[in-house]
Amino acid sequence: MILHDFDYFRPATIAQALSLLEANPDSCCLLGGGTDLIVRLKQGRLTPKIVIDLKELNLSGLSFASNDVCKIGALTTLRDIEISPEIASNYPALHEAVTHMASKQIRSRATIGGNLCNAAPSADTAPPLLVYEASLVAESPSADKVNQNKKTKPVSIRRNISIRQFFNGPGLNSLNQNEILTEVLLPLLPARTGSTYLKLRRTEKDIAIVGVAALITLDSQGTHCIDAKIALGAVASTPVRASAAEELLRGRPLTDEILNMAAKAALLDAKPIDDFRASARYRRDMIKELTLRALRTATSRAESSNKGGEDKMLHTINVEVNGEKYVLEVTSKETLLKMLRQRLNLTGTKEGCGTGDCGACTVIMNGRPVNSCLVLACETDGSKITTIEGLVKNGRLHPLQESFINEGSVQCGFCSPGMIMSAKALLDEHPDPTEDEILTAIAGNLCRCTGYLKIIKAVKTAARKMEEA
Repeated sequence: MILHDFDYFRPATIAQALSLLEANPDSCCLLGGGTDLIVRLKQGRLTPKIVIDLKELNLSGLSFASNDVCKIGALTTLRDIEISPEIASNYPALHEAVTHMASKQIRSRATIGGNLCNAAPSADTAPPLLVYEASLVAESPSADKVNQNKKTKPVSIRRNISIRQFFNGPGLNSLNQNEILTEVLLPLLPARTGSTYLKLRRTEKDIAIVGVAALITLDSQGTHCIDAKIALGAVASTPVRASAAEELLRGRPLTDEILNMAAKAALLDAKPIDDFRASARYRRDMIKELTLRALRTATSRAESSNKGGEDKMLHTINVEVNGEKYVLEVTSKETLLKMLRQRLNLTGTKEGCGTGDCGACTVIMNGRPVNSCLVLACETDGSKITTIEGLVKNGRLHPLQESFINEGSVQCGFCSPGMIMSAKALLDEHPDPTEDEILTAIAGNLCRCTGYLKIIKAVKTAARKMEEA
């Protein structure tokens, strides 16, 4: 595919960009990351005379300087959002959405503004921003104004647009022809709020068949829902809020019965279609299932969250995880497991029984294996922690990980991270363990499907490889 001819401009200021846009309203395209635009140009679906590259306009980056809002530049790449610990900690639904979009190569170029302006019904950033009630800032040119020195200075007009008013249909947004999207604004979330985004897709890089974002805010006692927001993607002509389901949840205790009722009510705001990815009937079934799962996760996170609130004592800790140093504010009742999974997005450490019986959450803390579900996050101040993610060095798996794969020691895989961490602690202490020592080391790790013979063999194999190395 060959691109047709067009003129390329790279303005240095927003005023220059707006001037170009105003002078060529019907014959230009704006270039952010280009992951969608260049495809359309190659396919001949767009044939502009002018392409305006916005990358010099300082429209990228995240700012948490204000106490009541997070600002995201419209040209901030999805990858930058993905790797932001502040986004992962404060706005997990958005973090989960961008993490599961396309490939890393695409995320390194694609921008949040481009994803929104394309206005695809399946846009992954839309449902999280809908439940966070984001507002969008658009700028347009205004007439020159005269300052006190009698010199003219171009001034742009800023317009705030509610995310709920932004999408007008497939590929259609509410920007005027002379406007450029410049910022996404996210309000600070109240205390006891949890959120998540779940996506059903055919393959890792595919767009959503169904996308669901959910946000739950609990009362000060943590017993009743005081606010609920649910947003659906890929099931209507635009991303939509499930208003009927939200209303059903507010003011009630979030029992399984209530959550199931809300999941069914989410269908009232959906109008799924048949296409080559899925039938409307299948989408309707998946709306219920994903909404139920999302509500359960959001509720669980709300029960342990203190974002935006002052009702729990916070502790500042300095902790080293997988060689990286972090300064974190954690609550008194927060566990190391929750800190790793929800604050640092190290989800390889699994949450199993929660009582120290299964070993799925095993990590190495100060050289010793521990159940992270039984360690308070505030206890870890000054500690060094290694999780399953920390075993990979320079892109290569640890010999234990390789041996677990080669010896068939992984089936469902849920217990494997904890099992491997227990084995790692053993080999650090006893590089050439006996079979009895291996059995003792993994006695606190339960496996329900592989059985232990292949696991023992994998540990022996890894020990031999490490000794030979």
